Amino acid sequence: MEFLRKHYEKVIFSAVLVGLAVVVAYMLFRIEDERKFLEDKRAGIQAKKRAYTPLNLSAYEAALTRAKQPTKLTMSGPHNVLNPVLWQERPDGTRIKVVTGTEVGPGAAVVANITPLRTIISLEGISGTSYHVGIVREASRIPAERKMVKRYISTNSPKTDFFALKEVKGPADNPEALVLELSERLSETQETVTIAKDRPFIRNDAYTADLKYDVEGLTFNRLRDGDTVSFGGEDYSVEIKADAVILSAKSSTKRTILKYGKSN
Repeated sequence: MEFLRKHYEKVIFSAVLVGLAVVVAYMLFRIEDERKFLEDKRAGIQAKKRAYTPLNLSAYEAALTRAKQPTKLTMSGPHNVLNPVLWQERPDGTRIKVVTGTEVGPGAAVVANITPLRTIISLEGISGTSYHVGIVREASRIPAERKMVKRYISTNSPKTDFFALKEVKGPADNPEALVLELSERLSETQETVTIAKDRPFIRNDAYTADLKYDVEGLTFNRLRDGDTVSFGGEDYSVEIKADAVILSAKSSTKRTILKYGKSN
């Protein structure tokens, strides 16, 4: 007992050391067991895993494609949910379906014919050294001036109100041709022209046109520049070119160009 009283601290310390040694040994054993346990678990998990199956994204990709190319809504023209179709009645009782707007109005008019209006200067006769020259002005706004008028000229009296004789080619009593200088009544630039018995001078100055508007059964013949036609509740001023008729609405000055083709 005396020994224990003198050395009890050492005994306790030794017991603690022994306990720690036992704990360390136990921990080493447990660590090894835990490592083996985890390895077994890991091996089991790896053995049971299945191959990765990619997700099916086709529906989402299709939706994305549609979003990039949205459907365009037709809110005008042939779309009739918000724009009911207009039907217009003809004089004969039949109806026209107005889809594009060109089925009625100026766009529905048709150019049936375009004819040039000419200035014609011709050698109508020879009497000695005098010459009978005919003048036709089809484009004149005065109907009486559209008929042929004649002027007599000679080498001694070479000037008229329409032209002046500048040269006689060939014999004076049987000329090959006459050279005339036109006055301002026929040409703003005092144009020089040549005429012969079989070769008149012809110049296109304007045009007439025939129009049809079948919607109302109307026909407009021999229209000239500046004339007015009326159909569809509107008045139109007429301008005529060699290959087209231009209609200008008097209420809005909107212009519609109607092309002319021989097939019309």
